Amino acid sequence: MGTSSSYPGPGRGSPLLPPWADDDWEAVPTEGEDTPSDALPDTQSEDSSEQAPEQEVERDDERHRADKPSQPVTIDLGPARRYIRQYASGAGLASLALAAGAYVTGMGGARNAARSARAGRRVTRRLGGFLSNVATRGVEAALDRLELGHLVGSSVEIVLAAVEDVLAPDGASIDEAAARNAMSATLKDVYQLYSLDGEDIYGLNAMDAEGVRSALHLYVTNYIFERLLNVMQEDLESQDLSEQQLIRAEHEIKSFTRETVKLELGDVDVLTTDWNGRQGERIVSEIYEQGYAIWEAMRS
Repeated sequence: MGTSSSYPGPGRGSPLLPPWADDDWEAVPTEGEDTPSDALPDTQSEDSSEQAPEQEVERDDERHRADKPSQPVTIDLGPARRYIRQYASGAGLASLALAAGAYVTGMGGARNAARSARAGRRVTRRLGGFLSNVATRGVEAALDRLELGHLVGSSVEIVLAAVEDVLAPDGASIDEAAARNAMSATLKDVYQLYSLDGEDIYGLNAMDAEGVRSALHLYVTNYIFERLLNVMQEDLESQDLSEQQLIRAEHEIKSFTRETVKLELGDVDVLTTDWNGRQGERIVSEIYEQGYAIWEAMRS
């Protein structure tokens, strides 16, 4: 089984961490606004130029419908940030749970929080398409669909770095950075789960439907963690915590996210889903709403 140090692959660690804290990942800058503009539910269509080669351009009316909030939303993350300060002051995981609930409530509820996850949803669909191709056609065919077939025979690290660049390219917004960071973490998880340390990329041919579901679950939880961490960052750092305490807090927040965000994917036929079309958009939107709904219930 591989270890995290074996995969120096793309991406970075948490923005909370100092440069030396997570040598496996390259830092990606994030913005520091209290309420980032891309946290708002966006009614504009996604940029089709960012689509992976194997993705079809989504219909404009579908994108508008998926991203448009059901009603005007006022973002209020003040309560979430107060709970974070309590957590950083030693109030424990109860405050962290309340912070998660207040975060989703402050975003206008689970549905609007899911709609605001524009880059996360887009990348989840790309990942679903790629992994379903791996499971049904093999890793070579899946890489061909991404126009990465020329990398077959290269090291696992090189191949996964290229896959990340296609599925979650660099972007200027906080949301795009979160989507890419989540992909970095997910590929690191996949690297370990499929024991790719010292192996070639063909180890992924062991992936089946359950493996696809597991990877999608990991990606969604990694993305939700990244977005929450962005909101928490300034308030955690304002508590005069040491670097080691910040690292511990980051690990606790990630563990909390993975333990609380539960997704029901058993009824989804991940191998035949049309991830490029409306079916994929509907499934992914439901997945995100489901994940955020669990946190929304964690209210005082």
